Amino acid sequence: MKSFIILIIIVSTLWSIYAFPDYVIFPQLNTNPLPSLWKMLIGVYKYGFPSLTWVVAAVYIYDFFMAIIDKSSPYMKELYQSVKVELLTLTALMFFTVVIYTTTLSKLSNLTIDISMAGFGFMFFGNVGFLKLFSFKVGKVKYLWKMATTFSFFSLASSIYFLNVTLEIARGAFNLVQSLWYQITILSYSLSLYFMSKHIIFIMDKGRLEASPTLRKLFLSMPTKNRVYEDAAIAAEKWNKEMQKERAKASALMRKGRGKKKKKKRRG
Repeated sequence: MKSFIILIIIVSTLWSIYAFPDYVIFPQLNTNPLPSLWKMLIGVYKYGFPSLTWVVAAVYIYDFFMAIIDKSSPYMKELYQSVKVELLTLTALMFFTVVIYTTTLSKLSNLTIDISMAGFGFMFFGNVGFLKLFSFKVGKVKYLWKMATTFSFFSLASSIYFLNVTLEIARGAFNLVQSLWYQITILSYSLSLYFMSKHIIFIMDKGRLEASPTLRKLFLSMPTKNRVYEDAAIAAEKWNKEMQKERAKASALMRKGRGKKKKKKRRG
């Protein structure tokens, strides 16, 4: 899997560079550095960051299958079991959409949007999942609206952006190479958004966060020996302790309130 992830990074990056060569500005740096640097930043924002969704989607799918075949922790297995039926239904609809487009169109062109449309179901339920965060609270304190607002805003804004890109594809704004890169990116984004929202909702519902042993092993096997996931696992433990404190406070307040009610009844 490590080699496959590296291959995805290479392919998505090189494809974006080939598809949008105007943003490869290194030869221009000596003659006109400031506009070139600005153009490079735009290129990273429009094509660099979206390329990462290819990796995120692949990692989530890998983690899902490892959990389904019973090669992950009980926590991760419970997470993916809770979304398995919905996920399989959306996947069936995704393939059905692709089949309809491929059988009704005479040939692949820069105007076809079957790949990006295949992910719209995942995109929709991903946004709905983040909106559910507004209904959660920790203990008796409902202060998660800030997190809910942040996640919902960014998921909705990015979804609107990619929906607009899909319309641009249908209008012929891109050539075939650019269109295919965008469509794969939109599908990857939709899958990533779906899995991420389901994961966060599951965490809030359980009131506990655990790192995936599958992903921990995968990230540690990468050539860079990146310890970001290890740091995230440590942060998860701290978060769990904070949540336990909040729930303990809420339970203490509830017991205190019940005690006061009982005293009032006795006096009455």
